[in-house]
Amino acid sequence: MKITKAVLIIFAGILAVSCGDSLADKARNSDVLAKKVIDQAKADSLARIQAIKDSIYFAGPKVAIITNKGTMTFKLYDKTPLHRDNFLKLAKSNFYNNTRFHRIVKDFMVQGGDPNSKNGDPKDDGMGGPGYTIPAEFNPRFIHKRGALAAAREGDQVNPKRESSGSQFYIVDGKTYELNDPLFYQFQTPKGDREVYSKVGGTPMLDRAYTVFGEILSGYEVLEKIAATETIANPMNPSEFSVPKEKIMIQKVEVLETNQSDSTNVSNF
Repeated sequence: MKITKAVLIIFAGILAVSCGDSLADKARNSDVLAKKVIDQAKADSLARIQAIKDSIYFAGPKVAIITNKGTMTFKLYDKTPLHRDNFLKLAKSNFYNNTRFHRIVKDFMVQGGDPNSKNGDPKDDGMGGPGYTIPAEFNPRFIHKRGALAAAREGDQVNPKRESSGSQFYIVDGKTYELNDPLFYQFQTPKGDREVYSKVGGTPMLDRAYTVFGEILSGYEVLEKIAATETIANPMNPSEFSVPKEKIMIQKVEVLETNQSDSTNVSNF
């Protein structure tokens, strides 16, 4: 737009000097000038429309995960209502209080939400929950970008429907990828998603296999602190160094804002 204004000012100066009707007509009827203005207006309008659509599509209540490393805030997606309502229910019942991020893999994810993590024995971490699972709610627009909030689950061998854990979740740390990374072709990552992963980072290999039900709004620096925690070998999987050497506590999950009925309907679980 600045270039267009500069061109118009130059034309105005010429007109003031020459006072030629022919030149004035050429300026008013210039296809180049008109096209630039119209194209920019259309682009701005389309961008606003898309922003409104996205804000509605990605709408949902907000929660804070308060840790001993700081606080992260998240939006829970309304389009994954089973996971949204379950997470709100557990938060309101203080289920997550004093649990830990028991599994941390730098450039991949940090995992928490297991009540077993309260007992200090890493050998049973990752095995606990509230006693139920949640049906998968895969959505092609909810991808594993950096900061995505997703549900942990058991493997396909024992969980062919890919149902989610009733309480365990993970936050994607991830890394950035080149647009032509072979991984994208291996997992058939759509072009638009590849662009996100090249700019924001994430874990594209998990898309359409685990339910993403929210995303981080603030506290990226806290996520990075947690992800950078020094780890030791996992007793259940010695080849994976994922057990944090220091306690990374989830002190509380607090519901900040809701934009839907406060029913938290989880009677089917």
